[in-house]
Amino acid sequence: MAIHNVTSPPSLPVPQPKRPRPVARKAKPQILPIEPQSSSTLSHPATPDDEGGDRHKNNGKGKRRASIESFHSCKEDVSRENLRPTKRSKLELAAPVAHKHEQFWILDGNTVLQVGGVLFKLHRSRLVDQSTFFARLLDEQDVLMDDDVVIESDEHGMVYHLLNTTPTDLEALLQLDKNPMAYYFTPPAFQVLAAILRAATGLGFDTYRAFAVKLLENAWSSSLADLTTEGKSNAAEVVVLARTCGIESVLKRAFYEMVRVTGYGLGDGELDGGDGDASQEISRADERRLERMREHLISAWSQVAVRMDRSFKCPNQSKETSGTHGRAKSSTSRSSGCPSLLFKRDSWETRVHDSGLYDEYQFDPLCGLQALIDIKWDKEEGWCSDCVRARRKAWTRMRQKTWERIGVWMGLDS
Repeated sequence: MAIHNVTSPPSLPVPQPKRPRPVARKAKPQILPIEPQSSSTLSHPATPDDEGGDRHKNNGKGKRRASIESFHSCKEDVSRENLRPTKRSKLELAAPVAHKHEQFWILDGNTVLQVGGVLFKLHRSRLVDQSTFFARLLDEQDVLMDDDVVIESDEHGMVYHLLNTTPTDLEALLQLDKNPMAYYFTPPAFQVLAAILRAATGLGFDTYRAFAVKLLENAWSSSLADLTTEGKSNAAEVVVLARTCGIESVLKRAFYEMVRVTGYGLGDGELDGGDGDASQEISRADERRLERMREHLISAWSQVAVRMDRSFKCPNQSKETSGTHGRAKSSTSRSSGCPSLLFKRDSWETRVHDSGLYDEYQFDPLCGLQALIDIKWDKEEGWCSDCVRARRKAWTRMRQKTWERIGVWMGLDS
């Protein structure tokens, strides 16, 4: 009977799997501390009596110790599991806790978008009607078209995380969609226009993109007739915007506005790759183009303005070559012919160099040439009308030729 009582306990370990172990499957390596106890008993020679005694011990202290260790192991697993990032944590860590947009969380909307931690609830039909991007995404269910969209489900239902725009840009676009006539008579500020253009380009709102491009082209006209001495701000931002959204028509004017001001309109060190925003976005290729363009413009201006063009021969040129009587004869020269070359050189030195005109337009030969055209050489300096007319025609032709060359220098035209 004693032997029977010793051999019967093997049926006791059967209830052992019933112990609650909620995370054992997620953290299998943590089960290992339980195993050495059974392996240590098998490593020593055992007699039938010892085997029976060991079984009783396992049912007592050994069983309790294994239970305690497994409990602590499970507890550690739970804490470690909570700290371990999940597959969705990358998206959650990329943006702050999402909050609803104050204006564009429409109560009867049926499509939820999340952009940079801001939730937008909009009408699906409007999005599909205005945007080729949303038409593909929502109607055709083309969810794998690129990496710009991540789709998840939460308490709001299906949520489309957009990675190809920002909350500010999307808000500006939705404001235009809400009231398309808002900027019909008064164009928006540049920052608003840039936001609309970026969002419309990225999200496929083709009609609004065309509208924004037209406004930008009007403000940064590529026509030489629209160029004035008054500089325009945001030239560097326009270059970045045009490169990002593929609008080459505004690049020539934007590049010229940058090159004709000191420092290219950038902050200290930005052109050399500093920490400024513009330096991070304007490509090194464009920086080199700006430097090369400035060299060409300086050369073109010096050829015209450093001294009067001696190759031009006026048909009414006075035979007088002596500079002694040049100014004394100026009153009669206006009616009988042009002053002498020496007198003209004196006039040029006074009107171009002494006045500071040459230095002022060193980086801006287009406006410098226009300044030469506007000088009243005939009425104020006594040059004959034929001579003045011919020179103005040559300067006008040079302005147009230089403007055309800028496109080649900047790689915009072939």
